[in-house]
Amino acid sequence: MNTSSIILISLALTGCTEQDRIKMDMLESTVIDVEIPTEDSTDKNEHPIEALEHFNPLPYIEGVETLATGFWFVEGPVWRDDGKLLFSDIPANKIYELGDNGISIFRNNSYHSNGLFESPAGELFIAEHENRRIAKMTTEGSQAVVEEFAGNRLNSPNDLVIHSNGDLFFTDPPYGIEEYQREQHKNHVFHYTAEGELYSIWSGSIDSRPNGIALSWDEQTLFVSDTNEAVIRSFALNENGIPGEGTVFAYVSGVADGMTTDAFGNLYVATVAGIEVIGATGELWGTIPVPKQPSNCTFGGEDSNILFVTAVDSVFSFTFDW
Repeated sequence: MNTSSIILISLALTGCTEQDRIKMDMLESTVIDVEIPTEDSTDKNEHPIEALEHFNPLPYIEGVETLATGFWFVEGPVWRDDGKLLFSDIPANKIYELGDNGISIFRNNSYHSNGLFESPAGELFIAEHENRRIAKMTTEGSQAVVEEFAGNRLNSPNDLVIHSNGDLFFTDPPYGIEEYQREQHKNHVFHYTAEGELYSIWSGSIDSRPNGIALSWDEQTLFVSDTNEAVIRSFALNENGIPGEGTVFAYVSGVADGMTTDAFGNLYVATVAGIEVIGATGELWGTIPVPKQPSNCTFGGEDSNILFVTAVDSVFSFTFDW
């Protein structure tokens, strides 16, 4: 196993709210031993992967690599078409870029960004805690996309995903604000259409925490995690990308956070246990142990076979041999 580390200078916790600190306290954990499932412990499927609609991916993990460490609290990884990984360091108020030439600051003063997502058109969309909005990156900085619902400011958009039709879905818990700043009386999952209409497709009490969000690769299902309830909800999307009513898809270990999907129908959820891998019908294949407690994950690489994981102060990668 090849392991490399890029040590960065720790940055000040300026701008970190009490809600952010609570979440970071929940996610902090000691380093754990990482044991990757092997062919001896779990049999690979007999049929070629290309012929499978879904399968257990755990036997295909080749190993874990430490890509970078020394941050404050990292989140929102996104793989871009230019072959680079972006991720947020929320309290450090920066977005970093990781590529073949190492790591660099992609954006200073990120407005305490959390989730990041690249649209089908190649535009970078950002969930900005500080500005309490979804924004789009421009040459001048960032441009507001959506920042109000029913005449009131959003809580603090957390994570987002964009459909190929241009529609945007995002979660809006209050992690980035203090309670006295709240203008929304519920925590929502929103659907912002390409035509500029904003709809709440799910809402919970002020104690709920809709958090991670992901689309299946066929764009027929939207997944949303709730941190406090340790539950994953799914929303079936019709041929126009319009979601139906949400239903419980699966329960996971505590601190359900960011998520991603693969081309075979599996869902990868950052939890207190690691990255829990759930099959297309809701079965738990198992858990990928991570050296530190993960906050989010995404697939990338030339063959989309590398799982990038943000975890407290570090970024890890797991390569799948499929």
